[in-house]
Amino acid sequence: MPAMHRTMPARPAADAADLSRFAELVARAGLEPDLRHRYTTDPAAVFAEFGLLGAEPVYTAPALVIEDLGRPDATATALLTGIPYAV
Repeated sequence: MPAMHRTMPARPAADAADLSRFAELVARAGLEPDLRHRYTTDPAAVFAEFGLLGAEPVYTAPALVIEDLGRPDATATALLTGIPYAV
């Protein structure tokens, strides 16, 4: 089976200060229910409070289309499980 490659968009590397602010956010969200709730409802605002940039993830994987719902799609099965499906 040929190797599957996933392309990821280029993004600037996080510096130590960004990593530290993110670590603080994660730790405090685990300890403070109010912060955890705000993060789950409006993550961009919480990121801004901590001086972090929030961006939508960019997915480059092809769309999954299943045409016949009566049987498993071989490509979808292979992509989802990593195991080739014999048709």
